[in-house]
Amino acid sequence: MMSFTVQRKRSDEKSRVIFRLFLFHFKKTRNHFMLLDINIEAS
Repeated sequence: MMSFTVQRKRSDEKSRVIFRLFLFHFKKTRNHFMLLDINIEAS
């Protein structure tokens, strides 16, 4: 029983890390597109 909870916790941490990476990537790309829009408007 104990090992099961430990493994479950590990997988939760793994998915949380993946989720954070995804969010970080999404924010970066969104900022990139915002910059592109600003550049298009400026030119």
